[in-house]
Amino acid sequence: MTISEDCQVIRRPSLTSDILLHIEELRIEGSFMDVVLCVGESRFPCHRLLLAASSPYFRALFSNRFVEGFRREVSLWDVSPGTFAVLLDYVYKGRLYLTEHNVLELLAASSLFQYPEVQRACCTFLEKRLNTENCLQVASLAEHFNCVDLQKQARSLVLRHFVEVVKVNREFLELTCSELVAYVADDDLRVYEEMLFQAIIAWIHHNPFARRSCLEVLFSKLRLQFMDPRYLVHFVTRDPLVRQSKLCSRLAEDANDEMMLLNPNPKDLLKKVEPRCPLRKQQLVVLGGQARYEHTSRQVLLMESGEGCQWRNLRKLPARYQQAAAVFLHGTIYLCGGRRVGEDSGGGGMVCADMHRFSTRLRNWSPAESMLTPRCGHHAVGCGGNLYIIGGSDSANNLVCGSEVYDLVEGTWTHAAPIPVAVRQPAVAQFQRRIYVIGGEDKERIPLRMMQVYDTKQDLWYKIETRMVKNISAPAVVLADKIHIIGGYTRRVLVYDPRTNTFSRIASLHIPRMHHAACELGGCICVSGGRYVRPGGSVTDSDALDIYDPVQDRWETVGKLPCAMFHHACLTLCSTDL
Repeated sequence: MTISEDCQVIRRPSLTSDILLHIEELRIEGSFMDVVLCVGESRFPCHRLLLAASSPYFRALFSNRFVEGFRREVSLWDVSPGTFAVLLDYVYKGRLYLTEHNVLELLAASSLFQYPEVQRACCTFLEKRLNTENCLQVASLAEHFNCVDLQKQARSLVLRHFVEVVKVNREFLELTCSELVAYVADDDLRVYEEMLFQAIIAWIHHNPFARRSCLEVLFSKLRLQFMDPRYLVHFVTRDPLVRQSKLCSRLAEDANDEMMLLNPNPKDLLKKVEPRCPLRKQQLVVLGGQARYEHTSRQVLLMESGEGCQWRNLRKLPARYQQAAAVFLHGTIYLCGGRRVGEDSGGGGMVCADMHRFSTRLRNWSPAESMLTPRCGHHAVGCGGNLYIIGGSDSANNLVCGSEVYDLVEGTWTHAAPIPVAVRQPAVAQFQRRIYVIGGEDKERIPLRMMQVYDTKQDLWYKIETRMVKNISAPAVVLADKIHIIGGYTRRVLVYDPRTNTFSRIASLHIPRMHHAACELGGCICVSGGRYVRPGGSVTDSDALDIYDPVQDRWETVGKLPCAMFHHACLTLCSTDL
């Protein structure tokens, strides 16, 4: 029909709603009903035309191709009467009543009967109410019904709060092997490997006969090299299920060897496997030392890279220590020895053999096994599964020749080979299982122009004479496989290459520094605090935080410590827990 120019078109915006209203009235009256849908014990008289118009499922069902198209009564399966009543209410009234009690069943029913708008409404409803108690079930249903966005959000919640999800969700124990493998292998899973191992073992024990065969594929996804070495040796390797599997036992042994740096496989070194929990940013920790003009500090300060110089306090040290040694190993800070200052130690403090550990997971200090020899001004170096103590002075201020080693797995101290020449305030660094003690001064306070190298594998020392070193009270940092000796009563920064046994120099510090601390941070060298001698001879404490950029070969002052300090420790942590 051709519409002329004088023709007026009348539209009725409410036509659709009016028709639905009248059809609902017919339904209430029981008029023109031509099909009865049987759901369980319930019967729902309906209009074929409306059902066929609202859903491709019913349109196909009532077509001439199926016998349901001719029957007066049609049975429906895989849906409860209550859920179908809500869905039918939506078809006739255009209203959907969603609650926490019916949404999951409605999601399944809307997928079965092909009501995509109901399915989207259910997904939106669930997204707003996701929590640790329902996320596993929702993630499974969303995957089954191809609700991509809902599945992504539910899965993300599981990955971010895995430990809590496991605790409050019995559905975890009902996961299939493939579902659990997918979670365990995900790089975004935020959980410590120890807790993940416990969850896997609990899942297997829930149905051991059917699930024991899944252990090897799950175990192979664990990042064992990032476990606490004590836990790996005492719990993982001794677990009955692990011991029954040759593959699991071998993987645990290989992880232990890699952690202890024993017989590393060159191919394995090329694999870049990141710890799933905790890495986000490197964190700088400054602890102890003497601050505010020689007052001993108990402060432990933390700064995350990329946050400027925003410092925050961690749990204070258990006591006041001067010239203690600190090292970060396997998620734990170890504070060793030093001169303990307190009411029971006299005015100058008492040289002690104390050791305390700070767990980045528990965020607390706890006492550990004491060293064999009380000492202060010494160095602590981590290598594999051991902590080495080098040098220092005893209570009579005599230099200590003896070295000792702490086994992180067994929690025991033993003597190591003594250093050939006792030395005070050298630069110390570990590289490829060797500990380099560079420079310093002897008992006569004469600078040593030598390096003393300790082979941790053979428990053997040897000396290298060199005229290049003359550093006292200078820290050493390993960067790009080279040892950097930073300052020490001088501005000079010396670089030693252990591979070629050669020295070179890089950009000098802004001012001469001594009793400062340094560490690697984000591919750069970070130097904090220390003391320096002014031209007139006066000693000044520094609060500067300087960064060396190896690309530009330049030092830059990037901020300040909360106060001037020296004789402190400066460590790099890789954890998001603090």
